[in-house]
Amino acid sequence: MSLRHKIIVVIGATVVGLIGGLYAASSTILSRSIQKAEEQHTRQVVKEVLSIFAQNQQDFNSRFVDWSAWDKIYSLIENGKKDEIESHLIGETLAGLKVNLVLYVDRSGKIVFGSGFDLKKRQISPLPKELYQFPTSSHQVQKAASQNSWQRRLSANHPLLVHANSRILLVKQGILQITSHPILTSKATAPMGGTVIFGRYLDALAIKRLTRTVGSAVTIYRMDDDKMPPDLQAVGKALVNEKLQNQGKREYVQYPILVRSLSGGAIAGYTIINDIYGKPALLLRVEIEGNIYQLGQRSQRYLILSVLVAIPIFGGVTLLLVERLVLFRIARLSAGVSRISKCSNLSARLSMPGNDELSGLAEAINSMLAALEDSQRQQRESEQRYRAVIEQSSEGIFLFDAQTGRILEANTAFRQLLGYSDDILSLTIYDFIACDRQSIHHNIQRILAEQHLLIGEKRYRRRDGSLLEVEVSASLILSGGEQVLCAVVRDITSRKQVEQALRQAEAKYRQIFENAAQGMYQSSVDGRYISANTALAKLYGYRCAEELMAKITNIGEQVYVDPNRYTKFVAAMHKYDTVSRFVSQVYRADRSTIWISETARAVYDSEGNLLYYEGTVEDVTERKVVAEALRFQQEESERLLLNILPGPIAARLQLAEDTIADSFAEVSVLFADLVGFTQICSEIPPTQLVSLLNEIFSTFDNLAEQHGLEKIKTIGDAYMVAGGLPLTQTNHAEAVAEMALDMLEAIAQFTTKHGKAFSLRIGINTGPVVAGVIGIKRLIYDLWGDTVNIASRMESQGIPGCIQVTESTYERLRDNYIFEQRGAIQVKGKGEMTTYLLIGKKVPILAS
Repeated sequence: MSLRHKIIVVIGATVVGLIGGLYAASSTILSRSIQKAEEQHTRQVVKEVLSIFAQNQQDFNSRFVDWSAWDKIYSLIENGKKDEIESHLIGETLAGLKVNLVLYVDRSGKIVFGSGFDLKKRQISPLPKELYQFPTSSHQVQKAASQNSWQRRLSANHPLLVHANSRILLVKQGILQITSHPILTSKATAPMGGTVIFGRYLDALAIKRLTRTVGSAVTIYRMDDDKMPPDLQAVGKALVNEKLQNQGKREYVQYPILVRSLSGGAIAGYTIINDIYGKPALLLRVEIEGNIYQLGQRSQRYLILSVLVAIPIFGGVTLLLVERLVLFRIARLSAGVSRISKCSNLSARLSMPGNDELSGLAEAINSMLAALEDSQRQQRESEQRYRAVIEQSSEGIFLFDAQTGRILEANTAFRQLLGYSDDILSLTIYDFIACDRQSIHHNIQRILAEQHLLIGEKRYRRRDGSLLEVEVSASLILSGGEQVLCAVVRDITSRKQVEQALRQAEAKYRQIFENAAQGMYQSSVDGRYISANTALAKLYGYRCAEELMAKITNIGEQVYVDPNRYTKFVAAMHKYDTVSRFVSQVYRADRSTIWISETARAVYDSEGNLLYYEGTVEDVTERKVVAEALRFQQEESERLLLNILPGPIAARLQLAEDTIADSFAEVSVLFADLVGFTQICSEIPPTQLVSLLNEIFSTFDNLAEQHGLEKIKTIGDAYMVAGGLPLTQTNHAEAVAEMALDMLEAIAQFTTKHGKAFSLRIGINTGPVVAGVIGIKRLIYDLWGDTVNIASRMESQGIPGCIQVTESTYERLRDNYIFEQRGAIQVKGKGEMTTYLLIGKKVPILAS
């Protein structure tokens, strides 16, 4: 197909697509616009109906303002004169007012007068029962229903008593418009006397008047009508649900308006009107003819017809212009390009007058021809440069055919390397590669597959038959459309000699490494052994170094008993580069533990990057055990000394003080004795006796430690403790008193536990003492002085089960403890003394 035919087809397809697209776009846009306009118009009509309905209710409400501000009615309501009110509201009056209901309610909610009226029959009718259905409890509903109309009461919060514009109430007889007004005097000087309520049924005639006013069909349905059509019930539910979902938004205070399309092009708008209880009562429907949609369709048909008439004219003119301005010039440009292609003359140029895209294309083709000419020149120069570089290279470079292996080109370095001249081009690679043909062919196939390959070390045969160690790499190139392999050959004879010398040196180092008496290793940064000698493997309980390196994959977790120790070891190497005599406990292969001492360093490359760690390991288990034994013996000696003497005294004794004696101005001393313990000794075996006494005194020891007191000694079944020494203590008297009370409580628990009558005599005194350590064997920290003797007398001359204290102790404790005065007693060596019995601690009384 020629270009001309293609353009005709394209223009035709464009026209058809344009018409189809125009129709689709106009249909979519116009339909949406018309639908949106009709919906807006429908909502506006519904709002007008609601506005007219509200205005009618307001008119109905304003008609009865005068009936509420009437002095006569106000007086009758105040006096409860139902008959006189009834005389003013005869049937003719209600008919004149065009109302179906009137109620007079006093301030308490009692209906003073109430009457219904049938406007058609022009006679009195009963009040609707729905007026009394607002009470919330069933008892209130039954009570309201059982009363006569003039005895019934409306609850204080009944909506009928709210003075507002006319509202809706659904009753059995129909839809009732209700208006409520306060009963006032004509001058409104007295308080409100009650409420007057008027009602009128919304009949079909009123709805017809509303239809004529708005010019659209208006229909009102009761929401409680079970016979409402299903489609209207669905609309009612949708309106209620939408209002519930949007009740928090300010624009949704009223019910929304829903718009639905009907058959025949009509449209209906729906909304809901609430009753006096604020509940959905009426479904309002307004039906409108869809004139806007029909008008839009007519406009669309006119538009499409106009386009169909204009398209042929437009197409003919377009084809004529394209032929003269485009197709003729394209044919001329094509002929010029064909001429240059046939003669292969890159210096020829095209001529195309004008200043449009075709002339620009001709200039671009001329620029391309100039670029091709320049590129051809640069390619020739590049080939010359690369050939010079290859010829001057110190490494041997040659090209050979991938299929036959024939040498195509070789630089001077390669010819000299093998000892050939120009006759090397008559050889194949099989003539000088000292390897079997199968291996050579395998390498060629790998190069063809990967396009580049480092073949590695090979042996090449020189012209004189000697072998040469070389390193070879090759890559695939195209030459004249054929697959050619380019190989680079490097003489590595000198490097091989250096590697041999390094291997010999490494063998010597390895011999020293393996025969060393100390464990030696190199480890990676991630915690693996890179190398280890036999001494290290034996130290860790492995058969050989290979087994050690295979099984240990994480040195910190598998070797060190405490992995954090290895972390600290590595951190120290990072910080100081070298760590000496770092002692740690490690696992052997059988999970037994030993102590080691490590000396290691971190090894870095020339750029400062960490490579690995290396170091030596020494078994120091025996040395560590001896040190631990000495430390344990020292700790045991100190612990034994602390069990005999107070801590500060033991410390002074370790400093080799000759005499330890201190004077204390005021301490409290306690003596306690088990009453009747001699009789108990005769009743139980010695072993049990010692165990029982140990249990009691151990409890006393815990109490002394709990209260911060110092146990002095035990003498048989007597126990001695002091407070305020060897370190001064301001509350020593209180601490001793608390311990004495706790001792009585503890001995009572022993009595309950063992079933034996244990009892304590306790004596306490406060005053100065001398304390110290005397002698050189069986050392003991002891007290001397009159204070100690009097405390002992307080115990020996005390009462079983009681705590006897001297007057000096009493003076220090009287504010916080309860005492009972025993009176004056004879104390050996002191004469008559006043003593007190400690009863307990005072309980503070909190102020209210």
